[in-house]
Amino acid sequence: MKEACKPTYVDRNGDIVYRPPYLQAGTFLTAWALPSDRAALQKICDDALNKPSGGAVEYRPLFSTVLMVLADIKKVSSLDPRDAERGWVPEQDICFWILTGAYKDVGGKKVLDHLAFYIPYIWVTNAYTMATGRESFGYPKSFGWAQLAKSPDDPGPLWADGMVLATYTPDTEVTRERLITIVREGGVREGGVREGGVREGGAPPAKAGKTWGPGEGQHAVRAVVDRLIAMGGCPDVDWSFVYQLLRDVFGRHLPMVFLKQFRDCVDRAAACYQAIIEADATVTDFKQLGFLPPGWTLELKQYASARIIDDLALPKSPMRVDLGFWVDYSFSMDLGREVWRARP
Repeated sequence: MKEACKPTYVDRNGDIVYRPPYLQAGTFLTAWALPSDRAALQKICDDALNKPSGGAVEYRPLFSTVLMVLADIKKVSSLDPRDAERGWVPEQDICFWILTGAYKDVGGKKVLDHLAFYIPYIWVTNAYTMATGRESFGYPKSFGWAQLAKSPDDPGPLWADGMVLATYTPDTEVTRERLITIVREGGVREGGVREGGVREGGAPPAKAGKTWGPGEGQHAVRAVVDRLIAMGGCPDVDWSFVYQLLRDVFGRHLPMVFLKQFRDCVDRAAACYQAIIEADATVTDFKQLGFLPPGWTLELKQYASARIIDDLALPKSPMRVDLGFWVDYSFSMDLGREVWRARP
């Protein structure tokens, strides 16, 4: 059955959602691997992706690990010629990533087809990118504030706040609250307390670890994935195939998967549009990737509207985190594709 012609988007003066695709230039990303539980991550994938589609798609987490990602993006702009001349915005992201495998049926057996990152929680520091991410792709973006790393050797403290509901009651007001604080041993906490008991004049903080430059992206990705597998890789996955999928990630396409939906204003229990979307993040300029020094202390806080500890099955705070990495690169968020769409 041929799909009906889509209506033309009505551009209005003052609109802040530009046409995709988008360029994210000058991105400095830091990420830490947090131990989780694969059953909890599978529930997230089931609730947001597999069940809404009625089983038409199937995504499974490949690790019992979550990536906590803090990204400082210098310049976000549209790559569409009509909007490329209309300006740009900076963006900071505070988010959690789950690396999933998309499975398909082959001869009655489910086999891994490709990879896709799913982001269950994300806060951004710019209202333009919050609206654009939600409307264009289906990122579950909320508004936040952050202090992110300036370099691979930055010991912090790094932190993020978000707009949350602390409890669910008729009298609860949405407030700005602390979500994340992470500081490396030797870094000075807020209030002047030095993490790890290292005094002024003591041993200097550890430097960042091994790095890879242009042309070495495949080796960098292999090193990161090897460390993640050691933390908790799914035992029934063909990791040689995963390496094959990842080997050309820098300069190629890494899919991300979204639940894109809009609440209906007529039927309050319904979505007037609901679809599973995949879109490629394509690295356009890879500069460097490296491991962060070990010895971080992470404190997470959760609220009724942001149950990040319980939903992601993360250890209770504070926790020590040793596996982290950083990337200096630019990428494009490419046009998406519907892999499933709800029909009336």
